[in-house]
Amino acid sequence: ATFVREQLPALPDESSAFPRSAHAALGGHGFFEVTSAVGTALAVAELSRASASLGACLANGWLFARTTARVGADPALIAAARSGAALGCFAFVAFGVAAEADVGARSGQVHAVLFGAVADHAVILSADADGEGPNAARGLQLVDLAASGVTRGEPRADLGLARAPRALLDFSAGSLVFRGALAAGPAGTAAVRDVTDLRCTLTAAIALGLARRAFDRARASRERRRSAQSTEFMRR
Repeated sequence: ATFVREQLPALPDESSAFPRSAHAALGGHGFFEVTSAVGTALAVAELSRASASLGACLANGWLFARTTARVGADPALIAAARSGAALGCFAFVAFGVAAEADVGARSGQVHAVLFGAVADHAVILSADADGEGPNAARGLQLVDLAASGVTRGEPRADLGLARAPRALLDFSAGSLVFRGALAAGPAGTAAVRDVTDLRCTLTAAIALGLARRAFDRARASRERRRSAQSTEFMRR
């Protein structure tokens, strides 16, 4: 985790530009190929201590690379995801998808999706054709956003994640182009739960890094005040 913070200097989160070079650097150093979820969460927390946006890049990039392999995407795309050359986003019901259809997001617009403004692929939910209602078995579909002609809304930056812009994605226009699918059923439902649980864990790691950064700043401010008070006392 310390290596992450040392190799990737903090970027100003006030900027709205997605840090593509830093994202590629994470892939170049092999962070998207790490097999340990615990190790990745620790690295995300450490990097978020310097920049929440970069922490989000690490969390999202690692999970996207892991997911492309799980859904059986084209080997070239899996390699691109692991190297940081390909960028994905997650348009899940649990994270904002407002549609219910045979391929999850086909029928309408989704809410603001993290990295939706810059991603070239999206992982969406697919419902079991034989299932009905909220308990229907689900799987994962990987959509090529550019090839599908998916419409993106205006980017929206959240506090602390200005460099990881959200955007509305509209899947209703055009025909979706899939790059991988995990069949619905028990395996598909387990995959959805796995990704959802990991996203929650990594989001918590980002929050932990932010909290540590706030503590670091508060401590530094207190030390500056004490130093100023000591200097003033000595002058007297």
